Amino acid sequence: MSNIDIFNLNQAGVQKASPEGVWASTQIATAANSTIGLPVPRSNACVWVVGAPDNSTYQIFMFGGIEYGVYRDLWVLSIPSFQWILIDDGKVGPRMPDTTHPLEREGHTCNLIGNSMMIMFGGRELPNFSRTCETTGIYAYNLNKLSWVETFDPDVAAQQYNVSQAVYNVIGGK
Repeated sequence: MSNIDIFNLNQAGVQKASPEGVWASTQIATAANSTIGLPVPRSNACVWVVGAPDNSTYQIFMFGGIEYGVYRDLWVLSIPSFQWILIDDGKVGPRMPDTTHPLEREGHTCNLIGNSMMIMFGGRELPNFSRTCETTGIYAYNLNKLSWVETFDPDVAAQQYNVSQAVYNVIGGK
């Protein structure tokens, strides 16, 4: 998770580029906390992107996924600093499925709704990995509070996204 490949859409049509763009470079990402380190490489995680109100930074959120285990952690890769920040290690919250806290999962989707809420659908979760699909429904995450919430609220989704204190402490800014 330390090498981040960048695809430049502004290079469309140049020689050796596809009509859509060109692979521009690889950026090295670092851990905001050297004790915690970088996220474990994984597949089938879900990601979503949200920008600061002034578009000076973008946060790429990543939840869950699978590799040598199935994960329940939540990370942010802040751009342009390219620093990984652990938001939630997944160790707090219920260990059985409920309507607020998702368990470890892979193959799910995360969708930014409005400016400050994410909705997560589907995937497969532990402990019942034998099920072909997750059955507890959908999960909602409030980006301004950095917390899973019981229900989706369109009024909250319409609120301006504000860079969280956890991210701000690492990257600084206004």
